[in-house]
Parts: sequence; structure tokens; C-alpha cells
Amino acid sequence: MKIPVLVFASFYPKPGKEEDVKDILMGMVAPSRAEHGNLIYEFCEQAGTKGKEKIYNLIEKYEDETALDKHKNSSHYINYRKNIEALLAEPIGVTNLKGVF
Repeated sequence: MKIPVLVFASFYPKPGKEEDVKDILMGMVAPSRAEHGNLIYEFCEQAGTKGKEKIYNLIEKYEDETALDKHKNSSHYINYRKNIEALLAEPIGVTNLKGVF
């Protein structure tokens, strides 16, 4: 039986880099949704708690760990990781959750 995996990732852009971060994350949506084993891939934006800074979130769901591993080894994922980190004020906040049955 496959156990779904959910991923919640938060991105905190450096001041002035909000649109660059948004563009990179938007570029991940279509190829990630097209991956075999991807069930949900949603890009969200929220207002920051310390003012008007942007916080971006990805909500992802994969059919199992294998599908998530394939996502992490895809060329679009590797490219996004290479380009986004220098634009962030703090490391990407990632929470992985497994379904409980």
C-alpha cells in the first residue's frame, strides 16, 4: 500500500527579491504537476507577520516517498534549488508529513 507524503514549504524572500522568488516558484508549478505521482502542487502567497513582506508557500502531495524522491531528482527541482537560495532571507522551511491510516 502506498502511503501519501505531504510537503509544506515556506519561502521568505530578501527585501526587493520577492518577484524573483515568485517567478522561480511559479516556474515549478507546471512541471511538478505533470510528474507521475504528484497529486497536489499549490503555490500560495501570504502577508508576513512583521509587516508587509511576502511569504510564499508550496503545498505538495505525492502518492509515496518514491514519487517525492523522483521530484527531488528532476531537472526543474535541481535548477530551482540552485537559483533560489541566494534570494532568500532565511533557509527554506520544509515540513514533510506522512498520511496516517
